[in-house]
Amino acid sequence: MLHDGRVQKNATAPFGIRMPEGRALERAVPSALAAQTILPVLSPDEMAGQKGENDVANAVDADHIRGPDGAWELLARRVDAIPAYKTRFAELNGARPVHITDIAVVLADFITVEFYAKQSPYDAFLIGNSAALTDAQKRGLTLF
Repeated sequence: MLHDGRVQKNATAPFGIRMPEGRALERAVPSALAAQTILPVLSPDEMAGQKGENDVANAVDADHIRGPDGAWELLARRVDAIPAYKTRFAELNGARPVHITDIAVVLADFITVEFYAKQSPYDAFLIGNSAALTDAQKRGLTLF
């Protein structure tokens, strides 16, 4: 996952997924996609913010990601403090507090469903509509 492959399945890594240095998973997740989803929240340029802007940005700047009061725990507590989210996570996890890996799993599930192209001409062709592709497209498919 990611442009440089820094998240990948690896039997010798903790929980079977290799993560960037200092970002090892605290709990198992079902896929590399789930593991990848919790990295953008640590990026000052993507989601965390810059040092001094918020507690998560400060934790990231101090390289305090995992464990008590680490960036992942701070984010999980924020989500757990939102009543509607707490209720939905309780449906999945019971009464235990939300953990960053719980968030990772639901984000990966969302991405899997919502980012799945299934209405293209190619998809129609795959399910048996031979007229969905032009002859040139079919030649390209064969070549590919």
